[in-house]
Amino acid sequence: MNEEERKVLSIRFVVVSLIFLALAGIEGILMRFRLMNTLVEFFDEKHFYSMMTAHPFVGVYGWAYMAVMGAFYFLVPHILKKEIYSKKAAYVSFWLMLVGLIILWSTTFLTHYAPLYTLYWPIPVAYEIIGWNLYSILTFGLGVALILGGVLVFFGNMFATIFLPPRSTDGGSPSPWYVVKELLITAFNLDKIRARISKMPQYTSKAFNYPVFVVAVFRGCVDTTLNAFVIGGVGILLIIFAIGNLIPTLSIPYTIVDPLIYKNVFWWGLDLIADGNVLIFTAGTWYLLVPLLLNRTLYGENVVRTVILADLVVSLFVWNHHMLADTPQPLFLQIQGQL
Repeated sequence: MNEEERKVLSIRFVVVSLIFLALAGIEGILMRFRLMNTLVEFFDEKHFYSMMTAHPFVGVYGWAYMAVMGAFYFLVPHILKKEIYSKKAAYVSFWLMLVGLIILWSTTFLTHYAPLYTLYWPIPVAYEIIGWNLYSILTFGLGVALILGGVLVFFGNMFATIFLPPRSTDGGSPSPWYVVKELLITAFNLDKIRARISKMPQYTSKAFNYPVFVVAVFRGCVDTTLNAFVIGGVGILLIIFAIGNLIPTLSIPYTIVDPLIYKNVFWWGLDLIADGNVLIFTAGTWYLLVPLLLNRTLYGENVVRTVILADLVVSLFVWNHHMLADTPQPLFLQIQGQL
């Protein structure tokens, strides 16, 4: 994918993200009017709560994620002076996000499926009590799974673009297991730790070979990927439940999932959006822009890289207050959380 193709792809992401931003804004205004008991003749409570369900997904994944993905698909290869690892994966991530968002939004708008964005179990699957249509549960879950699948494809492509050598044309590309291994090693700075144990002199971690902005992109993608596994896993869970209950011989009970454990894991994954997309991606972008605007190098680059990578490990445990929110926390977790 050459630079002109990357521009077209980025513009496509940005245009679609702006459309979703407008949609999220209109939804927000309508919901506020409804709270003031106006526009009652246009939509009732069912419309209100279904809109409230779709609104965060449209705003977060349709606007924020797609805008960021479009920008990074252009900036990362441009800064590294190399091509995107997989042109096909770049387009796949776009279409997965777009189709998933359309399916999710259409499901809530047309069928009034409204478990709210928190998706507290068993509300999303309580079709016998609330009256959800099983096909609504199925399509909503499919939309969620497609959206987060697009996020995973994006991250995999970003990681491969940053850390892996260009794909060869003779079929000698790295295996998926190699990619996963290198991802884990780099994400948690294990290569540098291994070098210290082996007493390798003057070893520099792989991540330290890249500009701070690129390190921040990689770092934020780790959080957003964990978020994708959690929220995308909920989508898959809804699909399994819906299909299981559409087949009379299966009839999967909602009691197979513990609501408390589900809630804690869900919120742990949800908070990773704030750490990855909102905090790290934003910080990384300004680490890129400020030196460019001031025409000077970033002060303390190595320190910034270290902090960004160290925050990866720390933040994973900071958000564990959701994992253990309903039980007494061990002393070391209380201390670590405060730090």
